[in-house]
Amino acid sequence: MRRRGRLVAAGGLILALLGAAVAVSASLGLPDRDLAGGTGGHDVPARHARARPTAGSVATQLPPAGSVGGRPAPPTTTVLPDGITPVTSSVTVGGMVRTYDVFSPPPGTAGRVPALVVLQGRRTSVTLEESRDGLIQLAGQGKALVVYPVGYRESWNAGACCGPAQAAGVDDLSFLTGLIRSVASRPDVSSVYLVGYSNGGRMAYDIVCAHPRLVSSFVVVAAVPVVTCPAGPPVSLLEMVGALDPILTYDSSLPRQHINGYREPAVTEQVAQWRKRDGCAAAFTTQTTGTFRLQTWSQCSDNSVVALGTYGTGGHAWPTGAGGLPSGLDVLWRFLMAPRATTPLPPSQAPPTASRLPT
Repeated sequence: MRRRGRLVAAGGLILALLGAAVAVSASLGLPDRDLAGGTGGHDVPARHARARPTAGSVATQLPPAGSVGGRPAPPTTTVLPDGITPVTSSVTVGGMVRTYDVFSPPPGTAGRVPALVVLQGRRTSVTLEESRDGLIQLAGQGKALVVYPVGYRESWNAGACCGPAQAAGVDDLSFLTGLIRSVASRPDVSSVYLVGYSNGGRMAYDIVCAHPRLVSSFVVVAAVPVVTCPAGPPVSLLEMVGALDPILTYDSSLPRQHINGYREPAVTEQVAQWRKRDGCAAAFTTQTTGTFRLQTWSQCSDNSVVALGTYGTGGHAWPTGAGGLPSGLDVLWRFLMAPRATTPLPPSQAPPTASRLPT
């Protein structure tokens, strides 16, 4: 009986510690299940995320400005701003029907607005991504058009990873670059920016490394690239991470992470490499709010900017702004709207009509 009492007490202590750990994690942000970037695990396909073979290539383009055409997105638990109705459209790429959700500003919004193409995390449904990152608020406020492409079985083929998309050799690069070009061609869009969380952040790196003139700025949250990025023209980058993220190495004092045999760079190493790519001077500014620190290198080539936002006690989670810290939404929007980071692509860099998605 005495031994049983000790075991029960020990079990209670373990449960208490686990509960405390969950509470701390929840206070720092909303974690997802993207903690194993390989091809294993049990996957549950996301809402309307199945990529299915098709004999033809009939596609539904993004609805034109002010249109309510297209297929309305299925009901979700996402809390939508007043006047915002998501539209789900599709396009055929590589024999697969791929879908994407579009959140347009309210009818009557004056002038053109920037567009954000947002890539979900691994094993995270697009519905969850739409619910947690807060970006659809920008559409509700008439500030931006927000597009959520749907990953194949909740994953993206970002190079050395991740999940079913990488295992099946899905051509996510063609799907996403074509979608970005299509969004850029809309008459109500002034510029396009790319935002990626976790596996989506890795995919964002793959896109920019392969097509560096596609966007002028991109934002990566909780990810580093899993491809070797060649030299190219400057592209503004905001990297946001939690210093305690278990699937990333923050700096060179810690062992490197490996994913499917690929040695990932440390976060600080990756940011240093991007500063070199963008031709940034050594000088930088630092802003702190509680345990959040934002370092910005603004003296870079072609008015590009590189920034590193570090949540000192954060893990692998989208920053929600809990505990008085700035949210991921606040930080990325300020970065993208800063004058040096919002330069639209010049007309000479616009993609040719033949490479755009069907209209």
